[in-house]
Amino acid sequence: MNAVIRYIHSPDIEDLSTYKSEDSESFSFLLQVMAGPNNQEGEESFDIEVVTLNGFLRSMTRTKY
Repeated sequence: MNAVIRYIHSPDIEDLSTYKSEDSESFSFLLQVMAGPNNQEGEESFDIEVVTLNGFLRSMTRTKY
């Protein structure tokens, strides 16, 4: 089976094509990819957290275990 990406979306960003973070060293956002089989109906959603290393480290310092 060959899969194709049908749609890419971020609920955090209005327009991904023009997005620029205010802090290019430390940011994160959710990216949702809709993919499904080529030439067939149906799709699945894959959630990906896009994050810089500094954004990850900053989020880890706020996490309580």
